[in-house]
Amino acid sequence: MEHDLSEQFENVRRAFFPRWDKEYRWRIQYVDDLPSEGLCDPTTKTISVNTDKGGDATAILLIHEICHAVAWGHGKAWLARMLKAADVALDRGDLSISDDLRKQVEQYSKTPVTRASEVYGKLEDWVFDRPDVPYERMIEAVARFFAMHPDMFEHRFKRCRRVYEKAKVEAREEKPRE
Repeated sequence: MEHDLSEQFENVRRAFFPRWDKEYRWRIQYVDDLPSEGLCDPTTKTISVNTDKGGDATAILLIHEICHAVAWGHGKAWLARMLKAADVALDRGDLSISDDLRKQVEQYSKTPVTRASEVYGKLEDWVFDRPDVPYERMIEAVARFFAMHPDMFEHRFKRCRRVYEKAKVEAREEKPRE
């Protein structure tokens, strides 16, 4: 399966992203216990998937994740890159891939953007409720709540450590002493 996945990754790379990752730094891996079907980790330049559906379904997943390597999140740049991939699929005669990518663009364009104030507020609330949870575990939990990888979460929300530390101090000051 790993060989088939690597081969499909290379096929998708050549067909849909010919100018991306010319140095071949990015790699693909199959991981059983991902929180979703796919995950793009720019810190390790790794795309992880936990599906072995094969065919168009895997190609669509790989395109989705490579678009994350090109453009963070599901914002305008990512949506534009997905539409470009949908156009390539259409030009290649891959109508089902093109249609699915366009449906994803439609779906994600309706999804509200996660705001920093919302993220930091959630982090503060959770730290206040559980101030003894170590930073790494708390970030994993909050990142998972927002459907993000912890490394990418901290990369996007750079004040996490400060917000965590401040909330921890405030939580301890609020707790009644025995």
